[in-house]
Amino acid sequence: MISLDLARKLKLKLNRQNQVKVSGLGGVPTQITASAEVKITLGSRVVYIIELWVANIGEGVDVLLGMDLCFVQE
Repeated sequence: MISLDLARKLKLKLNRQNQVKVSGLGGVPTQITASAEVKITLGSRVVYIIELWVANIGEGVDVLLGMDLCFVQE
């Protein structure tokens, strides 16, 4: 998950079709406002394309890695 500010700085193409509520840091509900596909290249042949969630994470936080987030059922 990356912050909306960082996504804008990196000029990522945002997909705003699917918005999701999750339980974020400390159980605080967080709204996932968009997603973006990012291509990561390792070496000359290994390429990963991953989908990242984009949200307002919190003040001074740009990226959350390795976090288990729970979907909130409505």
